[in-house]
Amino acid sequence: MKVKIIVILLFSFYWVSAQNGKLAGDWSHIMTVENQAKINTEFTDFAPSYWNDYIVFTSSKTRQKIFDPNIKEGFFDLYLSAVGKSNNLERSAQLSKILNTKYHDASSSFTSDGNTIYFSRMNDDGYMNIYKSHYQDGEWEEAIPMVINESESQSVHPTVSVDSKIIIFASNRAGGYGLMDLYFTIYQDGEWSEPMNLGPVINSEDNEVFPYLSHNNFLFYSSDGGENSDLDIYKTMFKNGKNHKIVRLPYPINTEYDDLSIISDFEGLNGFLSSNRPGGAGKDDIYKFNSSQSIFGYGETDYNIMTLTAKDGESKKILTNVIIRYRHLKEEEIISFNKSLFNITQTSYDSVLVDKNGKAQIKLLPGYTVIEAESPQKEKWQIALTDRMENKSIDILMNRLKPELIDTSQKTKVIIKPTLKNTELAIGTILVFDNIYYDYNSHEIQSGAAQELDELSEAMLKNANLKVQLASHTDSRGEDKYNLLLSERRAISAKAYLISKGIQPNRIFTIGYGESQLRNHCKDGVKCSDKEHLFNRRTEVKILDN
Repeated sequence: MKVKIIVILLFSFYWVSAQNGKLAGDWSHIMTVENQAKINTEFTDFAPSYWNDYIVFTSSKTRQKIFDPNIKEGFFDLYLSAVGKSNNLERSAQLSKILNTKYHDASSSFTSDGNTIYFSRMNDDGYMNIYKSHYQDGEWEEAIPMVINESESQSVHPTVSVDSKIIIFASNRAGGYGLMDLYFTIYQDGEWSEPMNLGPVINSEDNEVFPYLSHNNFLFYSSDGGENSDLDIYKTMFKNGKNHKIVRLPYPINTEYDDLSIISDFEGLNGFLSSNRPGGAGKDDIYKFNSSQSIFGYGETDYNIMTLTAKDGESKKILTNVIIRYRHLKEEEIISFNKSLFNITQTSYDSVLVDKNGKAQIKLLPGYTVIEAESPQKEKWQIALTDRMENKSIDILMNRLKPELIDTSQKTKVIIKPTLKNTELAIGTILVFDNIYYDYNSHEIQSGAAQELDELSEAMLKNANLKVQLASHTDSRGEDKYNLLLSERRAISAKAYLISKGIQPNRIFTIGYGESQLRNHCKDGVKCSDKEHLFNRRTEVKILDN
């Protein structure tokens, strides 16, 4: 039996019994969620927000004898708590006697300078509207209603962007898609624009509430529009007024109960949320979460992708004959950070060759990544980057090798360049291996069908600097997604074969393209012979380093 609290605020949080819901993802092995027992009460505590070094939250704990008969609790007020050891919340106190009135004051958001608050307040007509106040001389001024409110409707749960130019909020105004929808407004030319609905991708026929816009434009919000009808926390990228892929956050953020009003630190590793899950002190409690992986990256294949563009340091023209090597630093290496960490080739590392536009992409893992770029007759370029960088693109400006660094005193040595299939193995060379045979629908290499891999292993054993990328391709038979996975497995099988011949794993990189790069007309729906399909099943070898 579910008791829905919509009266007054349309805050849309629920007190529910457990349901047999399906959880999307499980991060319990890398994430902890802990009840903040020092501030939670037997009543309702929810909607945390950041204000300078404090957490501001909403609570119905009684500071007066006036009760809201609809929820049989005191009216909501804004409280603040200091963040103590291990990121736990300590004692709480009223945020401001000026901001807390005798009726509901709740769900706050602050500008990045901490000098303006936006929050929800019940007006004299009984509707919840969004108000704002400024912090002057150590106290909050009298709050005033925002122009974005609409008469005879609720406007609640504001969240303001880091540049203070966008507010996203929940409202049940006419023209929406459901009970409560998310809207946004933009501050331009000295005033807030007419609120715009975020559209049916986010807004369902039910409730979308408690938005939180992070510094890097991830929009978190709660919705009961899922299959279980409890409030769950979702994430999407909010950019240029548009939202993108919707991702339901994993357990233990989401449970079979109501989970709402999440906030996060800069890295997405720590934060707070509200929930009525069992074991709490009251109806809704505030919880702390701590994760070893960023919630910003959950469900995001391109999160923390750094785009590198190689250019000539003088002319700024694009360079294409550039190899990029990189490796993620371990925690113990960061503690003793020194120049030796830039000796990338003395350790296990990854590498990639820039494309025809001089570009390459690498994924930055939490912490630091050491990167170097090398090109003939150019000085080596090196940098250490943190995943906390706002800008996810960087130019590699490569300068000409200084004359004094070119050793001309040594006698010229005859260098025998490695070759394979009568082709010089220069950086960027691509060889097509047509004769690594796999059975249809299998990633296992057929017995005796790896002659080309044998030849490659011999070349790599003779040249310890040789590093390759193995790109595997399938024919068009089967589902696209399955073929992509199959091609990845085939590339891994080819890598395993080379490793069995004595090649170090860090010299072999794999990628699967599935059926996306067919060499003939045998696409989906076209009748072809087995021989024609076989022509598309191949492995391409790209020389990354020699």
